[in-house]
Amino acid sequence: VTESGRLQIQGTPSDNGTVTAVQVSGLPAAAVSSNFAQWRIELDRPDSGLLTAFASDAAGNVEQTPHLLKTADKP
Repeated sequence: VTESGRLQIQGTPSDNGTVTAVQVSGLPAAAVSSNFAQWRIELDRPDSGLLTAFASDAAGNVEQTPHLLKTADKP
């Protein structure tokens, strides 16, 4: 959690091709290194407390089963 109370999420995808995008709860993540080998996003905590993340690659493949993350309850 940042000083402003936003969530900072980061990760690393795995693909046998070139990853071209990562989305977290419908928002684009920023590549921290080439081929999205590391990515990061800062966003508000969703009311549901659930975040979803998925990647897509240069061949047009989109991850069919997004990763789910449940955030801790607000203090």
